[in-house]
Amino acid sequence: MDDHSAKPILDPLVSLNQVCELLAGDSEFRVTRVRQAPDFGQTPPWLGRIIKEIRLLRFGAVFSRTITLLYFKVQQQDPHNIVMDVHWHLTKRQPGWAVFIHFLDYEGNLCFQGDYSLDGEAPDALGFVYSRRVVAVPREVVRGAYRVRLGVWSPAERRHLRLSRVHGLHREPPGPYHNAVLLNVFTI
Repeated sequence: MDDHSAKPILDPLVSLNQVCELLAGDSEFRVTRVRQAPDFGQTPPWLGRIIKEIRLLRFGAVFSRTITLLYFKVQQQDPHNIVMDVHWHLTKRQPGWAVFIHFLDYEGNLCFQGDYSLDGEAPDALGFVYSRRVVAVPREVVRGAYRVRLGVWSPAERRHLRLSRVHGLHREPPGPYHNAVLLNVFTI
């Protein structure tokens, strides 16, 4: 097909039918039937795991091979409230598991926290959970830079879930919080 007068398609959302119509005039173009799996009305669980693994290559932390942190962003809503956006992938969850989010000063002292339970979180069909949390900053907290420490905790077992994989984040050094990650520094 040597049509040099043809104008390029500017719409990035070209349908497959349009592509087939365009190529139908070429003698070397063939459409091959592909056998497709039946649709049972559910998304296969492996699809969510593949997407999670791709996202995890850039950023994330896996806790006990079942809960994966894939995104974390914190921003100040007003002088006394912080908004946290957290994205997870869940393959299994026990009742009572909770996320601990600690705000540490430059010496590593816990100044305030934004912990929350995973019990109210509902994964989508692929196993992803998108949370937005507002954390009240206590009035006595001094303005300055704070480091964010995050992990998953099982209150019933009185233990932190084991941190098994980390990408693009720093792991908390050996000590009581060695199964937590250190996230970005945030200024109040």
